[in-house]
This record gives sequence, C-alpha cells and structure tokens, in this order.
Amino acid sequence: MASFIAFVTIISLATSVANAQSNVTRGSSLKPTGDKTSWLSPSGLYAFGFYPQSQGYAVGIYIAGIPEKTVVWTATRDKLPFTRNATLSFTSDGRLVVEQTQGQEINLIDGSGASLASMQDSGNFVLYDTNGTRVLWQSFDNPTETLLVGQRLMPNRNLFSSVSETDQSIGVFQLIMQTDGNLVLYPDMAFLGSAYWASNTYGDGPNVTLNLDSSGFLYLLQNSTFFIRNLTQEGYPEKDALYLMKLDVDGILRLYYHDLSNMSRNGAVKWASTSNKCEGKGLCGPNGYCVVDNDATRCRCIPGFEVIDVGRRRLGCRRTYTVESCKIPDAETAIRMAELNNVALNEATYAIPKAPTQDECSSACLNDCNCEAALFTGQ
Repeated sequence: MASFIAFVTIISLATSVANAQSNVTRGSSLKPTGDKTSWLSPSGLYAFGFYPQSQGYAVGIYIAGIPEKTVVWTATRDKLPFTRNATLSFTSDGRLVVEQTQGQEINLIDGSGASLASMQDSGNFVLYDTNGTRVLWQSFDNPTETLLVGQRLMPNRNLFSSVSETDQSIGVFQLIMQTDGNLVLYPDMAFLGSAYWASNTYGDGPNVTLNLDSSGFLYLLQNSTFFIRNLTQEGYPEKDALYLMKLDVDGILRLYYHDLSNMSRNGAVKWASTSNKCEGKGLCGPNGYCVVDNDATRCRCIPGFEVIDVGRRRLGCRRTYTVESCKIPDAETAIRMAELNNVALNEATYAIPKAPTQDECSSACLNDCNCEAALFTGQ
C-alpha cells in the first residue's frame, strides 16, 4: 500500500508541473542566430529550438535556466548538423520542419494536424490538436539520451548516447528497457558482444518502466504500481533541485543534480551505474583500449596501430604497417608479440588447449600465418 500511495503522489507532482506551459502557434519560426532562436517555457527554465552543434547547429530541448545550457533532447540526430541559414517552422499543416538554403526540407516532427505546440516547464515539448486538449506528440514519449523528472522509459524503448559533448549525433551506446523487465546497457556495435551493465530484473516484465521523480529517486516500476528496484537512494536535496538522468558519451548512466538557487554550480553527479569510467565496451573503437589517467579516460591504440581521428575516438585505430604476405623471411626477428595486461577479448574464435604458458601461447600465434592476436588466460 505504501508504494502505491508514493506513486500517486509522484504523478500528482508531475501533472502540476506539466500544466505550466508556453504556447506556439502555426506559422511560427526560429533561426539559429538572431533574436528568436528558441521557444521558452513559462519560467524560462527550458527552451525548444536551435543550439550550437559541432560544425553547425541542432534542434532540440535544453535547460536554458542554468549557465551550461544542458541539452536534454535532440531531433533527427542522424541528420546533423544544420547550417546557420536554416529555418525551423511550425507549418500550416501541423508539422515541425527545418528548411535549408538549398531548398531541402527536413521533417523533424510530424504532428499530423497539430494546431498548437507547447514548451512546458517540465521539459516536455508537446503538440496538441485543434482544440488544444488532445496530445498528438510529445518529447516525453520519444527520449533521446536523457530522462527528466516525471518522464518514463517504456518497455522496448531506448536511450542512445551522443558522439561527444558537442555533437549530439547518435553515439556507440544504448540503454534498453527490455520487455522481460531488465534494464540493460549495450554497446551499439554488434561485434562487441553482450551487455556491460544490467539491473538484473529480468523476469519481472513485461510492463516494467524506468522512472525519475522530483527528489532524484530513480526506480523501476511494474504495471505503474509496484516497485521492482531502487537504482538510487532517497534523501537527496529537494528544494530548488533539478534532476536528470543521462546516458553519457562514455556509456555510463549518471544522475545529475542542479541547484537552481545557486546558478554558479555545475551539475553534480549523485549516482552512476558504475565507478569504472572505462566500463563502456567499445569506448575507444576498434583496435583501441581505454585507460584512466588522473580520473579521466584516455584512449590508446594497441601496438602497431595509430589513432584515426583524435576528435572522434569511437573510430578507433588503424595499422601503421602493412603485411603483404604472412610468409615473411626471418619472421622471428621481423615480427614479435607485444604484451598488454588486463585486457579482455570479447570472443574466442579459436582455442589452443596445449599452450600452458604465456611463452608457448605467444609462439603458437607467431607460427600461425592467420593469427594476429592471442589471449592467454592462465588456464
């Protein structure tokens, strides 16, 4: 009974926040630069519109009421960036489109006859019908990389990380609220293998959702009634507090806290899915690996490889040499095995049970024309 009452209270709070909204009518438009770049919520806390994106601009929702202008939702992440000459329009037939100078029109949101749009103080952007009462589309139903207070991640829905802090295009990690009730983090690259974090709630589905309330409480709920698991603990600050959960660029889930009474503070991390900053599989791309140096992640290449693009570490590393034939004269002196400790291999295509030592394992690979890397487990 206690959990049901708590849930009703949470919904009531979310509803009261959502009632505060700012309306946008058909024919309205925005430009990336100038006096009108966004539509603000009534309090000015949230904004929908253009914001700077790597090599151009993107369209989305960001927190305008704090200095760092944190992005919480982005439209058409596979079509970024837009140019400074783009125009965002709320068309006469109820669509949100971006028009480029060369005449190209990109459909951002198809409202199917919407007559009214609203940027709400909850951070939800909503399209309404002619009467302004029925919701035709809302950003809360279509999250990108962030979950806001009052928002839910529904079964079989995903969050995708961004490429970088300045590029909101789709990155390499995804969070899935699976239909079996398990909340799982996967690398968004098929060859990297299985999940690297999970809530371990499989079997509690099919109607489990991820929820965030105004006190920073992040939890899994079944059938909108029963608590399945608490991901965070209660007791976080509530007065003038703004919470959001984000799947960060490094593939880690983090709960951020902003103190709205002290705008000089940056968002503090109240919870994270892991303390290992190299946890996300594939963070450094093919032939790269991650290390932590002075509490910051660094990407390095395996021996014989170099970085493809310093600014886009997910591209990984490429060879610094070429081998035309594996039948190399004096192979024992021309080729050697380089050792990397504490490295995991995500697959074991071949196994050699008769290599009981590291030296024998290395020799077995050197003598195999098709072997480029070997994993010695000591077993």
